[in-house]
Amino acid sequence: MKTHMKKVMSMVAMAALSAGAMAGELEFAKENPLKRDKSAAAARGWEIGVQVWTFGAYSLEDQLALCSALDLDFIELGPKVKFSQPEEAQVALLQLDDKQAAYLKKLLADHDLNFKQLYVHIPGTRENWEAFMKFAQQWGVDTLVAEPKYENLAMVDELAQQYKIKVAIHNHPNLNNKYWKPEMATSRIGELSEWVGLNPDLGHWIRMGVNPAEEVKKTEVRNRLVSLHFNDCEELGANKSPHCVTGSGAGQLDDMMKTLRETKFTGRFAIEYAHWNNNFQDVQKIVQYFDEQAK
Repeated sequence: MKTHMKKVMSMVAMAALSAGAMAGELEFAKENPLKRDKSAAAARGWEIGVQVWTFGAYSLEDQLALCSALDLDFIELGPKVKFSQPEEAQVALLQLDDKQAAYLKKLLADHDLNFKQLYVHIPGTRENWEAFMKFAQQWGVDTLVAEPKYENLAMVDELAQQYKIKVAIHNHPNLNNKYWKPEMATSRIGELSEWVGLNPDLGHWIRMGVNPAEEVKKTEVRNRLVSLHFNDCEELGANKSPHCVTGSGAGQLDDMMKTLRETKFTGRFAIEYAHWNNNFQDVQKIVQYFDEQAK
């Protein structure tokens, strides 16, 4: 019994410490917001944003507060959000009731955030795809980040053209993923319209031994880039390699950014950073790296 109580007390203490650290990070962000010079990036047609999963330990309210302190051009949400108000449960965006939808719109407006991209993973049926397309139209989202089934690509292209919503194909770092290697995507979408493109996760490329600096030199890759999940990893070809501050890892991202400048790439960079423990200052550094590269 005493052992059990000690374990419970230890868990409570750890939770309190975590809550305290999170509160401290929120306070730091509030007191130290970024003030960016966006002129160089804007001149290149580049935008920097955050996939809010980066701050996944927090409620949506706090995620958006952290994003707001980064002076971003956009945010990318996932298919579910975790409100602390008006209720605790995680809610699918397609199932928001009127009260929840109004509350989300207020949060975005209060934080002056532009919700432009939505990660939807693998909607299976035409009905599901169409539901996300309609949602995107209603919310001003212009890009769905997804991993369509091969057999659905033509249908996805049709819907993308109909609803004027881009679909950017994403990748994950395992051999069972249909798009882990860039040519597995480009070979499938070469005959599709410009409404279907790529959203490579750079860190996942690195983990699978794919060098971003070399890939963006390929016309068939670069011409299909819509946006990137902008991250870096410590080691090339190591499946579990952890994220590190973008530009400091194995991805040769200085060279990649040089190629994107020279080839006049226009598009978005969405930070997705998997270190959840007090990561705000790291994400600040990534935004600053982006602005320096834009110059």
